[in-house]
Parts: sequence; C-alpha cells; structure tokens
Amino acid sequence: MNQRTRSGLKISLKSYCESWRIINVELHNIQDFKVVPEECVPYMGNYVTSSQYQVDSERTIEECRLYVSTTGTLMKDGKDARLFEIDDTVLSTLPYFKKHHFGGSDDELNEVQQRKANVREQLISDGYRVWGIVGDKYSSFEGLPRVRRSFKLPNPLYYVS
Repeated sequence: MNQRTRSGLKISLKSYCESWRIINVELHNIQDFKVVPEECVPYMGNYVTSSQYQVDSERTIEECRLYVSTTGTLMKDGKDARLFEIDDTVLSTLPYFKKHHFGGSDDELNEVQQRKANVREQLISDGYRVWGIVGDKYSSFEGLPRVRRSFKLPNPLYYVS
C-alpha cells in the first residue's frame, strides 16, 4: 500500500494501520466495524502483544488510581462502587483473538450496551454511588445513567457501541 492523502502525503501500510488503530478506532471515529482490516491484522497483533500496549494500559490505570485517590469522600457504608468490565479489563481475550486473526463477531454484541446500562441503573437504584468505570469498549460507558468518570483501556480488536 503506497497511497497518498488529498494533500499529497504518502501513506505506508504501517502508517495506515497505526492511524486506523490510534486515531480512528480508539478515539471512536470509526464505528461499527466487524473485524480489523485484513491488511492490518499483523499490525494489530503486534500492538496487542507489545510493550507499547502494556504502557498504554498501565498509563490508563495510573490515571484511574490518581482519580480514585483524589476524588470525593467515601461514605464507608458499602455503597461506593467502581465498575470494571470483565473481558479485556480483568480477563484477557487475547488468546481468542489470536485464534480468530484479531477479528470479532457481532452475534452477541447488539445487546451489550443496553445490558451494561441496565446494570448501572440497577446499582444506582439500589443506592450505590458509581464513582467510575474501567473498560476497553465504549459500550462500557454509553447509555444512561452516566457515571462520574470513565477510563478507556486500549482495544483495537473489535467495536461494541
């Protein structure tokens, strides 16, 4: 791939794939994609198994720790909550995506956002104060009710809105 932008800037395959991941997927500009573009699969695989992925993830967690340590007074009544999305936040799905060439399936994804919003709503209606959410997909944060703060971990492998 040796294309040029409208302004004449030459784009290599690596530049295209890095832009696809960082600027467009992680920043939510590209939405509703089914799988990583075939020509970018090696680049995404290299990223999620790299030290850069670790650094990006650890930086997010450091920001989360800073927020937790400096925000609000906890009531100590057992109702202060922080939510962690389980897949790719607490447990890795990297083995699954390696096996499936870093693509994703949308079979179960249509209901995900609503289910996560329903859980937040139930927690809040039960009197919990949700201080923040840590997740790797925007579906972890979207929908009502909103929480005080969200922390997005890197995940270029699939999109769930």
